[in-house]
Amino acid sequence: MAYFPILYLLFSATTLIYSPYAEADPLWELGLGLAGVSAPLYRGSNQNQTFLVPIPYFVYRGEKLKVGDGVIRSQLFGSEAIKIDFSAAANLPVPGHANSRVGMPDLAPTVEIGPSLELDLDSRTDNSSGWSLKFPLRLALSLENFGRHGATFAPYVDYKSHYQGWQFAASAGPLFATQTYHDFYYEVLPQYVIPGRMEYHPAAGYSGSRLTFTLRRRLDNVWVGSFVRIDSLNGAQFGDSPLVQQRYAVIVGFGVSWIMARSTTQAPTNHP
Repeated sequence: MAYFPILYLLFSATTLIYSPYAEADPLWELGLGLAGVSAPLYRGSNQNQTFLVPIPYFVYRGEKLKVGDGVIRSQLFGSEAIKIDFSAAANLPVPGHANSRVGMPDLAPTVEIGPSLELDLDSRTDNSSGWSLKFPLRLALSLENFGRHGATFAPYVDYKSHYQGWQFAASAGPLFATQTYHDFYYEVLPQYVIPGRMEYHPAAGYSGSRLTFTLRRRLDNVWVGSFVRIDSLNGAQFGDSPLVQQRYAVIVGFGVSWIMARSTTQAPTNHP
């Protein structure tokens, strides 16, 4: 079961240590990183887990296909202002002995995968700075049996900037999910009712909001980065579930990666 935290960190921290695109970049780079994340067991839980694990580093900067910065991107439009990404996220396994879930079944870890539409709001020729809107739509799948657990939609506005070698990014936006997704984390069936934990059945809809800040820098062949995320369940459709123990959480993480090999061929000069 050791691969569960590895997968979680892979999706949570890789955006900290991937190179933004610049002039004279190699076509590909390969390396190894180390990442740590402290996060609640699930959104609304008052129990945290902290992990420190190795993660791979891989960047590919082709003319039509790009891999890196936490996404796989294919240029399907003639305009650089409109892009389609393939993005992913992951959620930790939740043990049945968690504070609010005593006597309930364990929850398998899930991976969320799907397309994301990106609209650049600034006139620029690279992906290094400026404002953009992103619209990720993801299907949630169990990592134990690949069963489907609904879908999420998390549009957000993103801002990136550079200052003296440091790269700063901030993003914010609401979250929405299907009833099946909310049921997976927040439903209480009659057989699990105990004093202080009533029967509960959530519906689809608003799932709260997130505000994320990231900071990273490259030092020769090493990337370092960190992030802070403020997660709010205020107004969430499932906010009155007995499994919700707190409405706000702060998630922190860091990443460091060593680039061990790179292509001698340069990336196309127009790669975003």
